Amino acid sequence: MSDIIYNINKDTYHLIGFEYRKNIVDKYLDGFFGNMMLSSNKDIFFYIGAGIPIFFEYGPISFFPNFSISYYQKGRYTEDLGYRIEFKSEVEIIYNFQNNYSLSVGFFHISNANLGAKNPGVEAIKISLGVPIFVLKNI
Repeated sequence: MSDIIYNINKDTYHLIGFEYRKNIVDKYLDGFFGNMMLSSNKDIFFYIGAGIPIFFEYGPISFFPNFSISYYQKGRYTEDLGYRIEFKSEVEIIYNFQNNYSLSVGFFHISNANLGAKNPGVEAIKISLGVPIFVLKNI
């Protein structure tokens, strides 16, 4: 999954991320892990988490609230988030195409939950394109 991120608090920046999602308990819990890196400010996040997909009855739209724990490495030009461990809370609306691709818009907050000396937090909006793994195997 590739993300473009806009930091609501301060400056605009872009972050390219890759994420692998796997349904781990029937249709009730999705697990994911990813490596968000290559930000325009040289920040690095590695995260692992879980979420509950909620599918709407009227079509291919789903709502995906999720939570993850991440390892954070401060970039060269960004504000320090205050601690190496950060928590990400996110809500995402996903449109699932019939060919198993998806397009989503999400809003998230990253914070260290006051584990560090400071906790400025980050709010962001992301746009993601989901590509089924079988497509990547054929490349």
